[in-house]
Amino acid sequence: MPNRSILAYSVQVYERRHRGEVKNLSEIGPGKQKLVTLFYGYVQAMQEDPDRFRDEAARRYVPITRVEPTSQILIVEAEPGFYGLGGSTRDAMTHEKQRDHEPGDSPGTPVRLLLAQAPDANTALMFVERVGGSSAGSDLMEGFEDAFKAQFADLNIDFEPMIESSAWLATAALDRVTVVDRNYSRDVGEGDTETKVIGTIEHVLKPPQGVRTFTRRLLAGLTNGSILPEQLVNLAFDDAAEDDLPDNVETESATGKPGSDNRTVKVRVVGEDGKSKTYVLGRPRTPSVAYDFGDHGSQPSDPIFRDACVALIPDLIGEQAEWKDEYHQTSTWPRETLNFRMELPPHGP
Repeated sequence: MPNRSILAYSVQVYERRHRGEVKNLSEIGPGKQKLVTLFYGYVQAMQEDPDRFRDEAARRYVPITRVEPTSQILIVEAEPGFYGLGGSTRDAMTHEKQRDHEPGDSPGTPVRLLLAQAPDANTALMFVERVGGSSAGSDLMEGFEDAFKAQFADLNIDFEPMIESSAWLATAALDRVTVVDRNYSRDVGEGDTETKVIGTIEHVLKPPQGVRTFTRRLLAGLTNGSILPEQLVNLAFDDAAEDDLPDNVETESATGKPGSDNRTVKVRVVGEDGKSKTYVLGRPRTPSVAYDFGDHGSQPSDPIFRDACVALIPDLIGEQAEWKDEYHQTSTWPRETLNFRMELPPHGP
């Protein structure tokens, strides 16, 4: 894995019940707002309510430290980290202790996202900088998706990872299945004291100890739908008949259904080169590709990051939109746009 890399996602907005009706990203909702403006309004609103940076359950802290709008692109910098455990920082060369950190401290590494949207296009691109295995991509994209759905009840937004070549996937083997239920709820208690617990729950299936991967037959079954991932991780879904499930599967009530907005099934595959890729099951896509960007901990400047992302746009976006040099050259956004803030859904207890 490169020390520093860039992941790319295509972004589309469509009618909630009509996935084929892709929207013009410069005319979203009744106010005909641009996608890049909405994402800007989201991160600015997050900055004004910094308690939202903190995920108490995961002990994860993702502060947004900088927002740079320019023409048709937006660069967002964040410093993802975890808190909850005290410890110390040491110099890896001299082995000397440098400083202590408290349980409330969150050591983080700056990483960036870049959203590029051509005028009147129906596809935008989100670029996510990853350092080692750390990025703020999923944190900010999932948060924006929740805020977007709360504001536009009839629309969905989809972040789709750009794909790896099918040749690589042909020799890859399955080594993990993850079923993620967002907005998971169950009744807890009895009688009038029943309460509903809402959160995110993950079910992970790994090979037995000493076995590196599953059989390719299992990957094929999951891909073509003959094997249900919910069965593998002992999770039933609302509209499944109990006699359709294996004898050793206990049914439980959950809000998500396969293919619904609440449930995501991810598979991780490992290639002959030792690299692993994770992708969402049920989408006609091969795993996302990571583009090498810097090495040995170097931190390229914003212009270098921007140019690296922009250089990828023509190949990634193809004929879906035309990208011109003027779209990423310096220009000032109108004051009314800079003052825009997206309304965020309720947060915390």
